[in-house]
Amino acid sequence: MPEAADPFALLGVPASYALDAAVLRSALLRGSAESHPDRFAMAPEAERIAAETRMTTLNAAFRTLSDPLRRAEALLRRTGADTADRSAPPDFLMEMLELREAVEGGDTTAADTLRDREAAAMDGLAEDFAAWEAAGMPDDGAAPLVDRLLEATYLQRLRSEANRAPGATTRDTRD
Repeated sequence: MPEAADPFALLGVPASYALDAAVLRSALLRGSAESHPDRFAMAPEAERIAAETRMTTLNAAFRTLSDPLRRAEALLRRTGADTADRSAPPDFLMEMLELREAVEGGDTTAADTLRDREAAAMDGLAEDFAAWEAAGMPDDGAAPLVDRLLEATYLQRLRSEANRAPGATTRDTRD
C-alpha cells in the first residue's frame, strides 16, 4: 500500500481508533467481492493485474487497521502529524534498557512489569485517542498521541524481542 494511501478511505470505514473488528472485516469482504482476482480470471491481462493490485492494496489496508498501533499511526498521518523521526526521552530509553536486561536475564518480576507497562500503554493510547476524537481530532492535540504511540510501540517491540530471547519469561496470549 503506498505510504500516502489512506487505509480508512480504501476500505470505506470510519476513521477511528476504536474501529470495530466486525466492521473492518465486513469492509474487507465487501472489497474482496468487488476486486478479487478470481473474478477477473478470464479478463484481459491489464484488468487482471489491476484487480490483483486492488486486492493487495485492500489487504494491506486491512492489516494496517487490524493492528492498533498501525491504526493509530494511520489516524495521526491523516492530520499530518509526524510519526517518524521521533525519539523517546533518554530516561525512558534507559528504563527500557534496564527492563530488557532484567527480562532477558530471566527476572519474572521484570517480565510482569513489562507486560503491565505494555497493557497500560495500550489502554492509555485507547483513552487518549477516544478523547482526541471526541474533541474533533484537533491538529494541535496530535503531539501527545505521537508520544504515547512511540511508548506503546517501543514496549510492544521490547516484549516481542524478549519473547524470542533464550529463556524468555514474557510469553502470553498476545503473541
